[in-house]
Amino acid sequence: MARALFDHLLARAGRPPVCFIEETARKVIASGLKLDRNGTLDAYLAYVQMQLEAERAAAAPTVISDRSLADLLAYVRTNADPNIP
Repeated sequence: MARALFDHLLARAGRPPVCFIEETARKVIASGLKLDRNGTLDAYLAYVQMQLEAERAAAAPTVISDRSLADLLAYVRTNADPNIP
């Protein structure tokens, strides 16, 4: 849905009036870390770092992100490790 909104705005304006952030979770997983029930604290910290870096690097006043830090909370809540805060 976020990508469709970005594409619509791009087609309408002819240039990106907004910045689009690709799915952070996929980047974390691609780096070799797990975000499933066996996710580690390192994976969660990498997620936060990658998401915030992408938001800070956004070169537009409006940013559309298909994932957010709220998604990270879902990963943490479903984690099987009771030591993950």
